[in-house]
Order: sequence, then structure tokens, then C-alpha cells
Amino acid sequence: MNSSYALINVITRPTGGGAEFLVRGLHEYLLKRGEHSCLIFLDDNKQALRDGEIAFPYGIYSMKNIFLLRNYVKRIKLQHKRVIVHAHLTWVQLFVVIACLGLNVVLITTEHSTTNGRRPYHLFRFAERILYRSFQRIICISDGVRESLEMWLGSRFSKRLVTIPNGARQYPLVHRPLLIDRKANLVSIGSLTKNKNFHSVIKSITSLRDEVGNYSIVGAGGEEEVLRELIHQYKLCEIVDLVGWQDNPQPWLENADVQLIPSRWEGFGLVAVEGMSTGLPVIASNVEGLRDVLPSDDKTRILIDDPLSPTEWKNGIQRMIAQLQSSDAQKIGQIAHERAKAFSFDSMCSHYLDLYMRAAA
Repeated sequence: MNSSYALINVITRPTGGGAEFLVRGLHEYLLKRGEHSCLIFLDDNKQALRDGEIAFPYGIYSMKNIFLLRNYVKRIKLQHKRVIVHAHLTWVQLFVVIACLGLNVVLITTEHSTTNGRRPYHLFRFAERILYRSFQRIICISDGVRESLEMWLGSRFSKRLVTIPNGARQYPLVHRPLLIDRKANLVSIGSLTKNKNFHSVIKSITSLRDEVGNYSIVGAGGEEEVLRELIHQYKLCEIVDLVGWQDNPQPWLENADVQLIPSRWEGFGLVAVEGMSTGLPVIASNVEGLRDVLPSDDKTRILIDDPLSPTEWKNGIQRMIAQLQSSDAQKIGQIAHERAKAFSFDSMCSHYLDLYMRAAA
């Protein structure tokens, strides 16, 4: 074990999206490598904790988290020469910066998205420039994230920005039968929020009843009831299925013929990589961050220029179904699988560890 420095990753909760999954996996990787690593959640979300994990009891938005973080960092500093605190997501960034004032620790953060609700307001630009000055390194999960953040913060932050592409779970390649004499199965994975834009795809399914057998949406979130009402309104209950949050989405990916990612924005296409690893072709919104991870082959991926248009989704789905009815279907799956290999989880973790070691030097 390296006793010269300690690593503390801090995030909102154990579950909820790609960032939470990645940080938990990163922490487990660090432990296996013999690093002194701790993972702090501001809320356990009623999930069982694993080795080296801590959950604070007051909830994500409680100001008490600042004092708990500060006391914990002080204790760790008594045991290690160098302490690195890595903050993920907005509220955590704010709490970490305040909690570590005057403690002489290295602060790192990861930017997980190309945009957020604050970007349209210039007042927040000033506030976030102050916040981000506290971080020695700002890790961007894709080139799209890096470019958008540099435009937001200004060129003076460019030396602090570093791109480390996300890694993802890699599943075995599935050899799917041709879409002949059967309807297509579709799948989407993501939190049920407005940004994920599932309502646009659901509306498009109304015109595809003869071509789509099932559309499974794997995820949970505040838009669940809205989406259920939409499904009921369009009489799609026998086709569209909200299956809820799943720790292991592999069975739904393997059962599908096409993956749909209708997000209005994304920092990285984590679920796209997981789906492609099984050989799934992808129909996705044409947004930076997401399109960066997809294959360049037009048969393996279709980009939707207007994600809010049900008509574009209908046309895109019909185009992909036609391609999967041809003899190229197995080739499409192989191309998708090979592209997913470029984003291995171990490679991502190795780059993070290298950054930590340089920061601690």
C-alpha cells in the first residue's frame, strides 16, 4: 500500500447514473491496486456500502456535509503526507471546496457533462470560475466536454483541463438473428429525466406498431409518471415498458436489436459503449460527447439532428430496421463490438491513477 498519499473520492450517492457507477468502480480498482482509497457518499440512497465506502446521514444538500467532510479530511491528513480529494457533480464540488479551505490538500474534479442548467446565465460563469480555480486538475470525460467547458470558463483554465475518456462495462458479443418475419426489439437506458428525452421516442412508436415488438426503457427518475401517462395516452402499454432501475442492464441489451439514446445533451455515451459491446447498433442524438464514442460507419449508427422530433426518430428507426433485415446485420454487430473495446474500464482507471500519482508528487 502506498502510504505517502491518500485518495478521497466524493459523490452524491451510490446509484443514479453513469458518474455514480464509474466512481464506485474506480474506487474498487484503486483498492485492488493497494492504494489508500476512500469513497464518500452524501446520501447512501438505501444501498449497502462496500469496502472503503462511507455515507453521510444528512442528505445531499445539507450544509452539515461541509463539517463532516472537513473533519474526515483532517483525520486522514494526520496519517498521510499528501491527501487528494476528488469531487464529482455540482453540490459535491461546492461542499468540497469550502470544506478544504486552508487544509493544504490537492483538489481534483471531473466534469461529466457538456452543459447544465447554469450555462445560459452569465452570472453563473463568474461564480463557476471562482469555484473551478480551487481545483488543480479538471478531468473531462470526452473532448466534447473539454471544449464546452473551456468555452464556458475561458482559455485561462485550459492548462488545468485534461481529457480522460470514460470506461464502460464490456459484455460478450451477441449474434442476433436477422430481422426477418419478426418485429424489432428496442432498448434505452438512462435516468427518467427531461434531458434524456424519452418522450420523443415514445411518440414516434405510435407510427411503428407494425415494426416494433417491444421498447424497454431501463431507468428511474422524476419523469416516470409523466412517461407512464404518455404511454397510456398513446395506447402503447403492450409495446413500451418502463422496467425501472437495474444494476445489471445486460439482459435487456442482449434481448434488443437496436439501442436508442435520445438525450438532449451528454458528456459521454457510457450506455452506448455498453450496448455496442453486445453488438447493438445505436440510434442517437447528434450531440457532442455522445457522437464522439460512436462508430463512423453509417450502418452501425444513425444520428438524429433534431432529438425533439418524433418524426426523425421514426425515420431513423425504420432505416435501421431495414439495414438489420439485410445480410450486413452480423457485420454491423461486429463493428459495434470492436468500437466498444476502445473504452475499457481498466484503461480509464489506469489514467486516473497516473494523474493521482503525479498530483501527489
